[in-house]
Amino acid sequence: MSNVVKFPCKDPAAGFVKQLHTRMKELDALYDRLEAQHHELNALERNAAELEASFDDVLTQYAGLVGGENLEVEMLRYSQNTKAVSDENGKTWHMEWKDED
Repeated sequence: MSNVVKFPCKDPAAGFVKQLHTRMKELDALYDRLEAQHHELNALERNAAELEASFDDVLTQYAGLVGGENLEVEMLRYSQNTKAVSDENGKTWHMEWKDED
Protein backbone atom coordinates (compact mmCIF):
# COMPACT_ATOMS: atom_id res chain seq x y z
CA MET A 1 0.00 0.00 0.00
CA SER A 2 1.02 3.48 -0.65
CA ASN A 3 1.01 6.28 1.86
CA VAL A 4 -0.89 9.30 0.37
CA VAL A 5 0.15 12.65 1.77
CA LYS A 6 -2.55 15.25 1.64
CA PHE A 7 -1.21 18.65 0.54
CA PRO A 8 -2.63 21.72 2.25
CA CYS A 9 -5.28 23.52 0.20
CA LYS A 10 -5.97 27.20 0.21
CA ASP A 11 -9.07 28.18 2.07
CA PRO A 12 -11.40 29.65 -0.60
CA ALA A 13 -13.01 31.95 1.96
CA ALA A 14 -9.69 33.50 3.00
CA GLY A 15 -9.48 35.62 -0.14
CA PHE A 16 -12.93 37.03 0.46
CA VAL A 17 -12.19 37.74 4.10
CA LYS A 18 -9.01 39.61 3.13
CA GLN A 19 -10.92 41.68 0.56
CA LEU A 20 -13.66 42.44 3.04
CA HIS A 21 -11.21 43.57 5.74
CA THR A 22 -9.42 45.79 3.22
CA ARG A 23 -12.70 47.39 2.17
CA MET A 24 -13.73 47.83 5.80
CA LYS A 25 -10.57 49.84 6.46
CA GLU A 26 -11.17 51.92 3.32
CA LEU A 27 -14.77 52.58 4.36
CA ASP A 28 -13.70 53.59 7.87
CA ALA A 29 -11.24 56.08 6.37
CA LEU A 30 -13.95 57.48 4.08
CA TYR A 31 -16.43 57.74 6.93
CA ASP A 32 -13.87 59.68 8.97
CA ARG A 33 -13.32 62.07 6.06
CA LEU A 34 -17.08 62.49 5.56
CA GLU A 35 -17.55 63.26 9.25
CA ALA A 36 -14.81 65.90 9.13
CA GLN A 37 -16.31 67.46 6.00
CA HIS A 38 -19.74 67.46 7.62
CA HIS A 39 -18.37 69.42 10.58
CA GLU A 40 -16.64 71.85 8.21
CA LEU A 41 -19.85 72.33 6.22
CA ASN A 42 -21.82 73.01 9.40
CA ALA A 43 -19.27 75.61 10.47
CA LEU A 44 -19.43 77.30 7.06
CA GLU A 45 -23.23 77.35 7.18
CA ARG A 46 -23.17 78.94 10.64
CA ASN A 47 -20.69 81.57 9.42
CA ALA A 48 -22.85 82.28 6.37
CA ALA A 49 -25.97 82.66 8.52
CA GLU A 50 -24.19 85.09 10.84
CA LEU A 51 -22.87 87.14 7.92
CA GLU A 52 -26.32 87.16 6.26
CA ALA A 53 -27.90 88.41 9.48
CA SER A 54 -25.29 91.14 9.75
CA PHE A 55 -25.80 92.01 6.07
CA ASP A 56 -29.56 92.29 6.62
CA ASP A 57 -29.05 94.55 9.63
CA VAL A 58 -26.94 96.97 7.59
CA LEU A 59 -29.25 96.70 4.56
CA THR A 60 -32.26 97.47 6.75
CA GLN A 61 -30.55 100.62 8.01
CA TYR A 62 -29.62 101.59 4.46
CA ALA A 63 -33.17 100.93 3.20
CA GLY A 64 -34.44 103.21 5.94
CA LEU A 65 -32.34 106.02 4.46
CA VAL A 66 -32.91 105.52 0.72
CA GLY A 67 -36.19 103.60 0.68
CA GLY A 68 -36.65 99.91 -0.08
CA GLU A 69 -37.65 100.66 -3.66
CA ASN A 70 -34.24 102.24 -4.29
CA LEU A 71 -32.11 99.27 -3.19
CA GLU A 72 -29.87 97.71 -5.80
CA VAL A 73 -31.03 94.33 -7.05
CA GLU A 74 -27.60 92.85 -6.33
CA MET A 75 -28.05 93.73 -2.67
CA LEU A 76 -31.42 92.01 -2.55
CA ARG A 77 -29.85 88.76 -3.75
CA TYR A 78 -28.02 88.41 -0.43
CA SER A 79 -30.90 89.37 1.83
CA GLN A 80 -33.45 87.19 3.57
CA ASN A 81 -35.80 90.20 3.55
CA THR A 82 -36.72 90.10 -0.11
CA LYS A 83 -39.59 88.65 -2.01
CA ALA A 84 -40.13 87.72 -5.65
CA VAL A 85 -43.15 89.49 -7.10
CA SER A 86 -44.83 88.85 -10.43
CA ASP A 87 -47.00 91.08 -12.55
CA GLU A 88 -50.73 90.37 -13.00
CA ASN A 89 -50.24 87.74 -15.71
CA GLY A 90 -47.33 86.04 -13.93
CA LYS A 91 -44.93 86.43 -16.85
CA THR A 92 -42.61 89.07 -15.39
CA TRP A 93 -40.91 88.78 -12.02
CA HIS A 94 -38.85 91.21 -9.96
CA MET A 95 -37.34 91.37 -6.48
CA GLU A 96 -38.69 93.68 -3.79
CA TRP A 97 -37.67 94.59 -0.28
CA LYS A 98 -40.16 93.13 2.19
CA ASP A 99 -42.17 95.79 3.96
CA GLU A 100 -42.04 95.72 7.73
CA ASP A 101 -45.42 94.72 9.16
